[in-house]
Amino acid sequence: TRLFANGATIGGNFSYTKNSTGASDLGILSSKTSIAGTINMNVTQTTANDFTMHRIQNLTNGGSIIINNTKGFSVQQDTLQVNSLSITGYSGSEYGRLYNNQITGNISLQDASTYTTSYSTTLQRRIRHGIQSRIFTRRRCDR
Repeated sequence: TRLFANGATIGGNFSYTKNSTGASDLGILSSKTSIAGTINMNVTQTTANDFTMHRIQNLTNGGSIIINNTKGFSVQQDTLQVNSLSITGYSGSEYGRLYNNQITGNISLQDASTYTTSYSTTLQRRIRHGIQSRIFTRRRCDR
């Protein structure tokens, strides 16, 4: 699934549900996707498929993002006002990357127990406002 390949402006809420194989690729670093309302995502795919979310900005507090069973992840340059961002069960031959985000909400990361390769989870230059982050991972977590 490829959404917002050139950025976008959404005047209301955004909801995305996926329960099948195949990568999820939302947004692009070169163009902003602006969502006036809340964002709700519930994604379950396989650890053979990538998950990326780049430069997504929602302007209304609330909603949640739940990502399960992906091949690593790349969440970059997002501005999110959510109740929670949860990425769990990631594995495969890919890094977990949470880079350059402004996130208001609880953050939870947990890799799969089978994630025993040398790929790490990296959190860099993230900015949080008001709510404590909790990171749970079995592999190395670089801050």
